[in-house]
Amino acid sequence: MGVKRLSRGKLLNTEKLGIEKKSDIDTGPGMEKAIVSATQHREGYKVITDIVVDLGTSKDTIKSGGKDPNEPVGAETDGGVAQLSYIAKLASSVFGVVTSVECVCLEMPTDGVLLGSTTNAYKLIFADNAGKIETAPGSIATVHADMDNIGALGEHSITSAGDGSFGSNELDDKYVYIATGAGANVKTAATATITVTDTDVTNLTSGVTYIRVTQTNGTTKDYFAASGGAFDATNTSNNTFNIGGTVNTAAKLARGISIGIHGDDSLFSTDAASRGGSSATITITQKTTGVEGNRSNFKVDAPSQTSGIVVGDFTGGTTSGTPTAMTAGKFLIRVTGFMTPADL
Repeated sequence: MGVKRLSRGKLLNTEKLGIEKKSDIDTGPGMEKAIVSATQHREGYKVITDIVVDLGTSKDTIKSGGKDPNEPVGAETDGGVAQLSYIAKLASSVFGVVTSVECVCLEMPTDGVLLGSTTNAYKLIFADNAGKIETAPGSIATVHADMDNIGALGEHSITSAGDGSFGSNELDDKYVYIATGAGANVKTAATATITVTDTDVTNLTSGVTYIRVTQTNGTTKDYFAASGGAFDATNTSNNTFNIGGTVNTAAKLARGISIGIHGDDSLFSTDAASRGGSSATITITQKTTGVEGNRSNFKVDAPSQTSGIVVGDFTGGTTSGTPTAMTAGKFLIRVTGFMTPADL
């Protein structure tokens, strides 16, 4: 039989691009659509596998990991359920005996919560178990310090298996993730601002004028103006704010509103300054943390009346990474390994 010969064009493409291994690297479903390519070159027993990852892929909704350290970046691709989000499993049958893993930032991420500080930046982790958004994988191997903080354009970091920091198995069969940094984003509560400029309480009608505030779960709560109690009195009702007494400054009116909302302490809290009467601006904080707390609020005046009360929406609530698809962030992950020869 003759030797099968490759055409010059096919040989050139194989040498230039490598052999496609995208279907062989065993990517988790939460990162499957973020893999641009996985190609492999071989030099004797040496095997080099290049995996290109696009966190801003339009094919899926890749989110920037969780609120705790080492939670993977990945997608929710099955009815909103987080999927296993490893980039590859370093099986020796595909990658050889792995000696090093490099990572190069080819495009800076422009969104997500893991930017702007050395503790929050992305990093590469290796683990014995599979993980996903909000669930860090088990048995995470110790990574070198220079693998932390991936995210500077052109940054090139490398992890070697030769120093024993990965235990007796080194990098063999480890799952590879892009994940949150050591000081990952803390889950925070959304806040809203009510600004009071009115000094004339007659612009509000008891039992008619009200402020609607929306909870984290989307349920609304209406707080009606009530003339029966003094503005600075403890509010005994969980759906009113007092406008009684001598209200002749914006801060006094704000105090009544703040006390009324804060009194419903299972839902919201307000700042001490407005409750104490020293500020005409009220800051309301959701009692439940998370991006879901970024809700709309509004005020309803009585007919033919306009009160000087401006009610803002809740903003600033954060949860497990960005709640929407990332739009940028490309990385090259290069795995170097060596194939084991057959027994003689």
